[in-house]
Amino acid sequence: MMNRMTELYFNGLFIVFPILFLFSSFLWKIVIRSYDVFEVITDTLSIIAIYYFLMSCVFIFLSNRTSKDGENN
Repeated sequence: MMNRMTELYFNGLFIVFPILFLFSSFLWKIVIRSYDVFEVITDTLSIIAIYYFLMSCVFIFLSNRTSKDGENN
């Protein structure tokens, strides 16, 4: 059960949310706001890099917490 929760956290934090952010950011800044493509790419990728760093810390905390909860049960 805990492995399933860890897998769901991982899929949400590292796959689903970044893809949604990339898609919405490109849609908003290129199509609606008419920004330069290279400006959008650098802005979006830098935000994604910061996001991945922070979410890695969160994922480590959540995986440690779920493994400790599994040991207590």
